[in-house]
Amino acid sequence: MDRPARRALRIGEACRYLGITRSTLLHAEEVGDVRPHRTPGGHRRYDPVHLDQLLARWAPAPPRQPSAELGDGQATRASALLGDGHHLQADLPATVRWGLRQVVKLLHAHAAGLWLRSADPTWQLRFCVGYRIPRWLTDRLVVQPPAECLVSLLHGGGYRMLDTDDLGMPATVTGGRSLAVIVNEPATPPLGVVAVFAANDHRWSPDELRILEDVAMLLATIITQRILIDDLERTLEQVRTLCSGSLPRPLDLVPSERSASERPG
Repeated sequence: MDRPARRALRIGEACRYLGITRSTLLHAEEVGDVRPHRTPGGHRRYDPVHLDQLLARWAPAPPRQPSAELGDGQATRASALLGDGHHLQADLPATVRWGLRQVVKLLHAHAAGLWLRSADPTWQLRFCVGYRIPRWLTDRLVVQPPAECLVSLLHGGGYRMLDTDDLGMPATVTGGRSLAVIVNEPATPPLGVVAVFAANDHRWSPDELRILEDVAMLLATIITQRILIDDLERTLEQVRTLCSGSLPRPLDLVPSERSASERPG
């Protein structure tokens, strides 16, 4: 039995279906990746079959399942490993995402993402959190190795102007041009890399570079302070555990009434 045809979607419904913003969908239409039909009133309507084909082109291979060490994609994004015993608390990705949102607005970019490194000598990068990056692409970035250009930036410092293809990200989703800088505080080793993505014809200016570097420094401060707080909380918990088993019971500050016969004469 043939399956009934699915109804055409309005632009807002199509954006939710794809997990992208309106501007990203319109950009995909401009470059010819998707072609909606028009109603007599001139409104766009998107065929779900065509949207499925678009998703297939953007993500030709399904993301491999995360290993047991990483856990599921959502949990990994919420607790990106920074080093032995260091995990981002659940509230920190929201704070970082807010920072990425501000820099996207300031630079009129399409999207932004943050990669953090491990604290061991390998300095392995891992995608942590993004803003305006579709869920399916986020899940793929979480489990796949970082692009070599980001690893080179982490070790060499400075900044890079890149094509999003170099990062393994579809240009129709994040834009064609990327600006990436290291995330670190002054005179400290880098914690990771932050990148913003804009249209293919965008030309990054020195002022935009300074804005991104300032945001990267702010992100580094937030992450560093969160780690220090976590360390302090763990230390206090260890002290509390040790003290609970070794301290004598507190003295009874309210003496119980004793009978006259018990009182010294």
